[in-house]
Amino acid sequence: MNNEPKTIPLSKKNQREVTSFLGHEMLFDYIAGTLDEERKRAIDEFLNKSKEAQLDLIKILNGMKYAEQLAETVVSQDLLEKVQEPETYLSVLLKKSKFDQWPLSVKWSIEALIVVTGIVGLLVLVPWESTKA
Repeated sequence: MNNEPKTIPLSKKNQREVTSFLGHEMLFDYIAGTLDEERKRAIDEFLNKSKEAQLDLIKILNGMKYAEQLAETVVSQDLLEKVQEPETYLSVLLKKSKFDQWPLSVKWSIEALIVVTGIVGLLVLVPWESTKA
């Protein structure tokens, strides 16, 4: 049994031309060099006749060149750690409120208010008097 892949002829007697749709669909394969000789010849002829296909070919080549340039992009380790670090609700709130840019006196006042509220809450909630029955 022969395991070689069968090639499907483009057309009977090489009479049929490549349609615009099929030609545009095979442009990437043409660039990649995966087409058989008959299809490659047909796409060459299609490219000679179609200005739009030539422009699409240039767009595909530019896109592939851009993708290669993106592959060379190097991201710093600090940025990777920052992106991978999960954000909490509090950190997002502080970022959006720009808490780091507030005046120092306002920050201290807010921190003092939080501490005082905690102490008052502790004094109110804890039963200080022991009741003996």
